[in-house]
Amino acid sequence: MYVTVPVSLLLIFLMLFFAFRSVKQGLLIYTAIPLSAIGGVIALSIRGIPFSISAGVGFIALFGVAVLNGIVLVAEFNRLKTEEKMKDLSRIVIQGTKIRLRPVLMTAFVASLGFCRWR
Repeated sequence: MYVTVPVSLLLIFLMLFFAFRSVKQGLLIYTAIPLSAIGGVIALSIRGIPFSISAGVGFIALFGVAVLNGIVLVAEFNRLKTEEKMKDLSRIVIQGTKIRLRPVLMTAFVASLGFCRWR
């Protein structure tokens, strides 16, 4: 795990950089990873589950879902800026979030259902 997690995080950032050709947008999306890790640690502590190999794999999957949601939003922001010729950043963020809220919520919800243990 000491090798797998840092390597996967580095690969995620490299793919973001190559996808958007921008360090700024890559880092913007990458900020979702520490925030999702905080939520994952809180969820593990609430449920009383110790950190294990399977939890580590779950965290890697969680990072992927968080990054995917960030990609969906940033791609929409870029589309609004180029195709719709919007200039106001706050308007771009509000409009893009309105348009892409459902896909982001559906992705997160389906992934969270996959992590649930049904008895």
